[in-house]
Amino acid sequence: MKAPLRLPLPLQRWPLAALLIAFTFPGLIGHDPWKTEDAIGTGLVHQMLAHGQWLVPYLAGEPFLEDGPLHYWFASALAWLASPFIPIHEGARLASGAFVLATLFLIRGAARELYGKIEGQCALLAMLGCLGLLIHAHENLGEIAMLASHTLSLYAIALARRRALTAGFALGAGIAGAFLAKGIAAMLIPAIAAVLVAPLAADWRKRDYAYTLMIALVIAAAASGAWLTVSAARASAALHAWLAFQRAAFGVPTPEGLLDYATTLSWSAWPAWPLAFWTLWERRRKVFDAGTALPIAALVVSAVVVAFIRGSREINALPLLPPLALLASAGVPLLRRGAADALTWFGATSFSFFGLLVWLGWFAMMTGIPEPIAHNFAKLEPGHVPQFAWTAFLIAAALTIAWIVVLFASERSPLRSVTVWAAGVTLLWGLLMTLWLPWIDYGKSYRPVAEALARALPKGTRCIEGRNLGESQRAALDYHAGIVTRRAGVRLGSGCPALLVQGRPGEDDRQVGRGWRRVWEGSRPRDKERYRLYLRIP
Repeated sequence: MKAPLRLPLPLQRWPLAALLIAFTFPGLIGHDPWKTEDAIGTGLVHQMLAHGQWLVPYLAGEPFLEDGPLHYWFASALAWLASPFIPIHEGARLASGAFVLATLFLIRGAARELYGKIEGQCALLAMLGCLGLLIHAHENLGEIAMLASHTLSLYAIALARRRALTAGFALGAGIAGAFLAKGIAAMLIPAIAAVLVAPLAADWRKRDYAYTLMIALVIAAAASGAWLTVSAARASAALHAWLAFQRAAFGVPTPEGLLDYATTLSWSAWPAWPLAFWTLWERRRKVFDAGTALPIAALVVSAVVVAFIRGSREINALPLLPPLALLASAGVPLLRRGAADALTWFGATSFSFFGLLVWLGWFAMMTGIPEPIAHNFAKLEPGHVPQFAWTAFLIAAALTIAWIVVLFASERSPLRSVTVWAAGVTLLWGLLMTLWLPWIDYGKSYRPVAEALARALPKGTRCIEGRNLGESQRAALDYHAGIVTRRAGVRLGSGCPALLVQGRPGEDDRQVGRGWRRVWEGSRPRDKERYRLYLRIP
């Protein structure tokens, strides 16, 4: 009698590779840039490739002060290399996939250095399962390069206990990478954590670690200083504005902001944060051991720096994910059977239910049955015409079969909990990015609006004033149609012959002032944003 199929845990080479591919690549290609971060990132890459703005990021002709250039250098290079085969925005997203894979392998390496081989895979799975990473892992944005730099730094600090010289170069690269990806705040996290860990644990209170820190300082200063020097010589005004923005990004934390971050982490860091708390409880008498001191130092520094950043955007909390995943990895093998089974059951039922809903929604779009569900899809995105695609269907079917194998063939083990959760996240994302992708893209793409606006503009119009336009809209208009808007009151915008206003339904033309005539109005399907084009009356 043939033995039943069994999936050994921890995952072996090919099952693990399949999981990483299934998580990383769906969503990178096959759709236009989406609001907000993805459209902005695409706009930054477009400025580099089309206008040569390589030193300081530019968006629609103006310096973009929130990000450094590192992610967009790689994105631009990959977009250029892949341009004969796929569009620029899809090629640029390949950089996000590469940085996500680097993040996962580096957090795995850090956990293996601190705990062991099994914990290394637990760290990878805990990081992969974090919903906060899932949301942004497939967007073209600098935070992905920052995460890779932070995890490189964590790996370097853990590695320093046995390979001081190699760790020094890696730590310096991680600190410089964080600075070039997101600026001063991102750089402070690995730099302070690297210093703070020494008084906490004896493993780093050694002369060799002092050499590691000195090498890291030299590497980080050389790499960051080279960019600052060249930028100061070639784009001094943009660099000064970027540095001023970076210095002004810090503010005093508020109770409301801290509450927002706590709420964000409750879902974005799941299941890493409850597993991390379990680790702290299990290792409460080993606080000053290397495996506890390093993730605690990184977590505390990350939390403090993030708390002092102005605004409480959900994306700001991303630096807390690597230390939480690192802590979580040590706790997974120690889970009691009841806790491990509960997390497994929660992941299995939740993702099976939502995966079934995605399949049901796709079936309704394709067949019109059940009619109420099909009607809701048509109502949400009016004008969308569903079309069957064999490639998307077969990929979704393969993901579903793999999910069933994970549920019913994986070995009984504490690792089953994070394995099921990571596989469930991968399943849900993969189904959305295959079965629902055309429907989602239809409603989120700015391409039809940008192209319609370009047709409405009189030929030869070079100056367009923009009012109430967000960064993502300005980026999308520039990328899709070559329309660069000037902010109202900036760079002599008041003298432009054309005016583009973002408003709401029902607003009349009197709000734009006298001397303008509306010639076009458009919006995305179901979108409350209305774009109105006015021409100056001679």
